[in-house]
Amino acid sequence: VTNIPSFTTTNTSASPITANIVVTPKLGDCTGAPQTFKITINPIPTASVISGSTMICNGESSDIAVAITGGVAPYTIVYSDGSNMTTVAAYNSGDAITVSPTTYTTYSLTSVMDAN
Repeated sequence: VTNIPSFTTTNTSASPITANIVVTPKLGDCTGAPQTFKITINPIPTASVISGSTMICNGESSDIAVAITGGVAPYTIVYSDGSNMTTVAAYNSGDAITVSPTTYTTYSLTSVMDAN
């Protein structure tokens, strides 16, 4: 008896792709009934640069946001202030993130992961 080998799919289009996987069980000389599994491969999320005031002076607060397309919301994003990484879970594209740096700071986007 062997297991079904794992596999990874990637969808580089802008729309979900559906595929059917057919599995036919076998044990020795016996063959079982084929089973069909329908899978959906969602597009990989892409994000533009952080919008808003990415350079904020000491003592000021500002909202920054990330525009994300593709994938499945909500997203988990990670952004950096040059020294620290901050993770924001349950993020939806364009949501405001209020930041209040204590020194002159430039923010950059590090990663985006979708709900899948």
